[in-house]
Amino acid sequence: MHQRSEQPVASKVTKGAHSPALPCGQAYTPVKRPPPAGGSQSSATARSQACTSVTRQPIGGSQSPATARSQACTADGLSQLFADAAATNVRKVRIKIFDTFDSRLKSAGLALLASGAGFRLIKTDDHSTLAIFGNASPLRFAADIPDPVGRSRLEPATQMRALRHYATVTTHGQNLRLLNEDGKTIVRVFLRSYCSVPARGNTADELSAQIVCTRLWLEPVRGYRAAARRADRFLCSNGWSRATLPVLPELLDELKVAQPPYSPKLQLQLDRRATADDATRRILLRLVEIIRVNWDGVIRDIDTEFLHDFRVAIRRTRSALSQIKGVLPAGITAQYKRDFSDFGKLSNKLRDLDVYLLNADSFRDMLPEQLACDLEPLFAYLAKERTRELRKVVRALHSSQYTDMMNNWERLLSNSCNTDESAINAELPVVGLASKRIYKKFMYILRFGAGITDATPDATLHELRIDCKKLRYLLEFFVSLYPVEKTRQLISQLKRLQDNLGRFNDLCVQEAELLTFVEKLPSNRPEQRRTIMAIGCLVEKLDLEKKAVRARFASVFSVFAGAENRALYKTLFATGKNR
Repeated sequence: MHQRSEQPVASKVTKGAHSPALPCGQAYTPVKRPPPAGGSQSSATARSQACTSVTRQPIGGSQSPATARSQACTADGLSQLFADAAATNVRKVRIKIFDTFDSRLKSAGLALLASGAGFRLIKTDDHSTLAIFGNASPLRFAADIPDPVGRSRLEPATQMRALRHYATVTTHGQNLRLLNEDGKTIVRVFLRSYCSVPARGNTADELSAQIVCTRLWLEPVRGYRAAARRADRFLCSNGWSRATLPVLPELLDELKVAQPPYSPKLQLQLDRRATADDATRRILLRLVEIIRVNWDGVIRDIDTEFLHDFRVAIRRTRSALSQIKGVLPAGITAQYKRDFSDFGKLSNKLRDLDVYLLNADSFRDMLPEQLACDLEPLFAYLAKERTRELRKVVRALHSSQYTDMMNNWERLLSNSCNTDESAINAELPVVGLASKRIYKKFMYILRFGAGITDATPDATLHELRIDCKKLRYLLEFFVSLYPVEKTRQLISQLKRLQDNLGRFNDLCVQEAELLTFVEKLPSNRPEQRRTIMAIGCLVEKLDLEKKAVRARFASVFSVFAGAENRALYKTLFATGKNR
């Protein structure tokens, strides 16, 4: 690094306060070196070692290239390489990072950061700020944010999921100015180290903080582009490389390593050569994992999606036991179908109440403004009922009966028991059994749906909805055995039919339940009579929508039962080719 001289360029520390805003210019990251042969060095350890402090040693002495590279990964090392001068202006900025349990903000390319007295919602690709708002206490949901801009930006991404503080990062920032012999700034250098801090965040924990990632920025000064190019070459020869990924996505990725992202999907890659017994156990064990992951969120009532995913995993378990026949012993199948059914039913009312309260705004929107406020006593009653139902569910999930059932079930799945003579399909190839079950269920739905007319009772459409759900689960269980795009096409087509049937069923249930609530609400005061009138108006609106949804069934089903869909099912599941 020279400017009209063979001597190193001088370096001084910029005296301005550290700003949490990211600097501009070319970004660099320390070169990640492979761990020693035979070692099992973690990426966090490698980063920490690459960025530790080094013994001060002036450049130009007996310093080896390896030492120079190591020193270049620290502020002390950088200042030595540039000018043998220490950088001392260090100011820590603590940043809390928030996301939902299933990382919805990250999936949407967003990050919610809190530092000091407020929050900042930013896009992770370009670090642009979408909203800034003050502290909301407590901040559980996007709806808790008093700032309308912040709330409107955040709610579409998080929806009904709660926000949680999952990581704390401290940024260690140092700003240097590279000077020429005349004392003029020719290049600005910004170094930022990002360290994860344990959740408790006390002084002792600060000592155990791990460097997550490091970035350096070179910012050219007008008239000194050549100096910036030399600095670029110098850094690339001394332990740094040009960064290809912005710092925030890398930081968020690294922080998620210790806690892999959650998904309620099966995400299994089954082997086509596997036996039905082996594949079924893998499916059921994955469902056990999903049930267990959501248990704590249900108990702590973090948000309603924990109960939803918990119930879906139980429902899928029951469906697998019913639909994948002759794989597990008959006695075991019957026992656990009954056990999972009992625990699933325990939360039926709680889930129904969740749906009503989640739809409160849409119910208000259905009514004229002067009637909408009269629904508040209804929502207060539903919230009180929900509290009682939640207590029942929590007691059941804390019971020894539930704990023993889950432990025994997981133990059973982990040990083969297909010697039972009733497990007649256990050793069959899974792909053949899956194809047979899927195609049989599809053909049954075609016959069932074709017989539905305008005069068919509502309960019959409810039965068809359940059969469609069973077909959906079978497709999702075994999707990895078939061409992914074609199977997803079938699932997408089935989902449109399910949406129609599901909405129709929801409207039927809501109508009936709302009329039941009317009977339970007292009617001896004028404001309570107004609430009953508002509920009656709401039921009328729901009934109109129900009729419209049912009228669309015929056209939706005709697409599902069309020639193209039939041909694809036949090709994948009935011809034996299973491409």
